[in-house]
Amino acid sequence: MTLPAAASFIQQRGPRVLTVGTMKRPVVELSDCTRCEVCVEACPAVFRMNEAGFIEVADLSAYPEDEVNEAIKNCPEDCIHWEED
Repeated sequence: MTLPAAASFIQQRGPRVLTVGTMKRPVVELSDCTRCEVCVEACPAVFRMNEAGFIEVADLSAYPEDEVNEAIKNCPEDCIHWEED
């Protein structure tokens, strides 16, 4: 399998994780966010409240798909989504 072909697959070890090859990352629309921190509770490895009081998305090489999807599903403002880089 060539490197580009391998990069397009999602590796599974423990929880499902989106790898860099998929080029997707979670995004929070801050203009819609009420800062309830549901995303932080669902997925603290990815989402955090910064010093200014806004939700930030960690810059990771891979994102835990199941946990991010849980944050997306439970966001009361529906302001989190996946975005392709």
